[in-house]
Amino acid sequence: METKAFELKENLYWVGGLDPDLRIFDIVMTTEFGTSYNAYLLKGKKAIVLIETIKNKDKFLKKFVARVKSALKENEKITHIILNHTEPDHSGQLLELVQNKDIVDPKAKIYGTDQAIKYLTQIHNKPLNFIEAKDQEELDIGGYTLKFYRAPFLHWPDTMFTYCPELKTVFTCDFLGSHYSHDEITFDTLEGKKLENYWSSFWNYYVPIFGPYKPYVLKGLKTLKTLDVEMICVSHGPVLNGDFSKQLENYQVWSQEEALKDKIIVACVSAYGFTYEMAKQIVKGIESKGVEVQLYDMVDTPKDKVLQEFGNAKGLILGTPTIVGEALPQIWDLALALNKVVHGNKRFCGCFGSYGWSGEGVQNIDQRFEQTKVLLPLEPLPINFRASEEDLIKCFKYGVNFAKAILKEEIDDDFKRKEKTDQVMGKKKRKKIRVPRDGRVRKWKCIVCGEIVLSVQCPEICNACGAGEEAFVLLGIVDNNIVMNTYSGSISIIGGGATAISAAKAIRERNKTCKITIFTMEKHWPYYRPIITKYFSDQTITEKSNFYLINKEWALENKVDIHFETQVVEIDKEKKVIKYSNIKDKETNEISYDKLIFATGAGNFCPFRDVKKINIMGIRDLDNVTQITDYIKTNKVKKATVIGGGLLGMEAAEGLIDLGLEVEIIEFAQRVMPRQLDSQGSSILQKLLESHGITIKTGCLAHELIQNEQGLTTGYKIKGSEQIHKTELIVFAIGVRSRVDLARQIGLEINRGIKVNDKMETSVQGIFAAGDCAEYDFQYQNWVSAIEQGKIAGLNAIEEKNSTYIRKSLPYSLNVFDTTVFSVGSIVEDKEIQTLSHTNNGSNYIKAFFKDEKIVGGIVIGKLETGLELKDAIEDALSIKQVVSIIF
Repeated sequence: METKAFELKENLYWVGGLDPDLRIFDIVMTTEFGTSYNAYLLKGKKAIVLIETIKNKDKFLKKFVARVKSALKENEKITHIILNHTEPDHSGQLLELVQNKDIVDPKAKIYGTDQAIKYLTQIHNKPLNFIEAKDQEELDIGGYTLKFYRAPFLHWPDTMFTYCPELKTVFTCDFLGSHYSHDEITFDTLEGKKLENYWSSFWNYYVPIFGPYKPYVLKGLKTLKTLDVEMICVSHGPVLNGDFSKQLENYQVWSQEEALKDKIIVACVSAYGFTYEMAKQIVKGIESKGVEVQLYDMVDTPKDKVLQEFGNAKGLILGTPTIVGEALPQIWDLALALNKVVHGNKRFCGCFGSYGWSGEGVQNIDQRFEQTKVLLPLEPLPINFRASEEDLIKCFKYGVNFAKAILKEEIDDDFKRKEKTDQVMGKKKRKKIRVPRDGRVRKWKCIVCGEIVLSVQCPEICNACGAGEEAFVLLGIVDNNIVMNTYSGSISIIGGGATAISAAKAIRERNKTCKITIFTMEKHWPYYRPIITKYFSDQTITEKSNFYLINKEWALENKVDIHFETQVVEIDKEKKVIKYSNIKDKETNEISYDKLIFATGAGNFCPFRDVKKINIMGIRDLDNVTQITDYIKTNKVKKATVIGGGLLGMEAAEGLIDLGLEVEIIEFAQRVMPRQLDSQGSSILQKLLESHGITIKTGCLAHELIQNEQGLTTGYKIKGSEQIHKTELIVFAIGVRSRVDLARQIGLEINRGIKVNDKMETSVQGIFAAGDCAEYDFQYQNWVSAIEQGKIAGLNAIEEKNSTYIRKSLPYSLNVFDTTVFSVGSIVEDKEIQTLSHTNNGSNYIKAFFKDEKIVGGIVIGKLETGLELKDAIEDALSIKQVVSIIF
């Protein structure tokens, strides 16, 4: 093709490169029909935008530059570069391009997601003019608008779509692409054999690139359905114009997750028949449990046939002899075809085989299984030389027990995979738990925040506090043989947050029959409140399943009736009747209860009274952060003031910085986070915040607001000063107030919160309170205590008499600007307290507090692992000598 830009639409040009002779792409993919590296130029009245570059090979650069030049008029230059993805076949010519002053403005802006910017910085190792393209942010280039849509794992975490509504064109990166070189550029020009070859390449492109990410493919299709699209500009293959409905339909069909069957595939290779004899007995054992099984001899069976049959099967067992210390290639090929994204935590696998001198072949296959995170219910089964009668019985039982794993039945102890505990690298006392991948559900606890997670393997991240897997401890396997509670009454819970859900879950774990009704004023399914400020930087967080505590399926399965957007307006404690009203239609209904749990939480404390609060907003729930985000975008806010320098204030400030605002924090105390940090720790944290552009004002009280005629706050005065400080938005993140109005109406004993004992009982029998609305022993509540109190309230509501709340020393953990701030125990400095501290370059900081030479508190700014070590040390009451090795 000649070196001239190809005009797709008015002012939109294809300027990419064609590589028809390519036969191998990225080492592993065959490209029978070559490929293309598509780049696009869009000319607006204000800006000229290049979308993607091409592969970093000299043979493409000259033609690429010539095509770009052919689309530019004299003195026109590229002012913006958009990279939907950062792999070198998309961004390879970026450095050469920005250095070419003939076609690129030296001040050209380079747009990509935050991950893309991170990757590009590491790929090119040079500072460039990067600007983060935030989700659904718009770029006006004069006559045309470009809107960005994050599309993670299509097929990298950094991927995004770019949409131009005026041209009804979307640039989807690799999504819907193909490795197909086509001189005529567009899909509508394909016909005959060329079209047939295209469809072959379209399928072969989907399988390795998008097959592992089917849920994300469906999300990508969902995004496209919301757009008015006439043309899809892909990064590889023909541009999709005309009728491209078949491409969309194929992706939709191919990405549907097929339900797995109780079926097991056994595939083996046998040099002398010994391994095959084992395989036949394993098959018989499986069949004895009534499970479908297919046996394949890989000497004459194509690998693809086995993989096709395994497509909807729950189990795969591979058998191999050991020859020269290794498994045979046919079996290795099958093991290597497994993928942790596709098969991990979903499929059951096992291995067996005969060996002579040594049995490394079976062990090596087992290690490969470990790498792919498949479920491994049984230990490998190697047998020396030919199986004896006793060995063949063992093979039969191996098949029986593998089938038991598929059927979720108890496995015999002789075959059950053994648990392993590995010492974590370094000098840490804590241990990382590795458990057998046997599909059995275990209970894990995050020791940072107390979150309880049910999972087969150790969770990689805590949804409540963001801690990594090193923070989890194993509590044990979920016991399905608990003696169930028989209470048959009706329990009503007022409130729909973590405390309420914790109470409902605790009840259902012990009682499947009593009635549970929840009333919540929120419209959302209950979610992880501690991470709501992440919404500022990622508005897709609410679309992720792990954002929510429960979902509709859980509520239906556990028969928990949830009334959303509903307010309890009256309680008759004598008749035990609740009157409630729907917020939207104001319809009022009544329900009777036997036990009542208050989980009404707490509300924001607004320090400003008798003023219009148009741009004065609290930050307590999801609606708060969405309201703040929408206000900022709609009104193009540039500066915000955060009232409060505690945990929530820090998180809010970071989120607002992510939105591109100038941010200041006002804290009444003399330093930030005074309750959790000492003076040196506060100073280090303040410097960190200031290094990211946040202004800190401590020892200050925003006293008087300046408002215009429309009621907008335009500034404030600090108490004791007449100076006016300008601002466009005030976010208050200071002390909250327990919601106790209903409790007060019915005469419950109240101080700052509803007073409760260690069973979460209020002053009225049969009524309980837990979480932020409750007051027990004057303890400040946090996520951990709220969940624990909800559990205790739920258990006592069904009359589990031995359930009591035990006050604990709770850690505080904050991750701000990729730095962990951790505080645990008593950090008060006085004459009776000894301290030991260490700093590194003024940023990493560790300090331990001792009383009677035993550690009682600790602060860490730096690595979470060190904080966890100090927490363990406090629980073990370690001496100064024992703690020295942790600090230094």
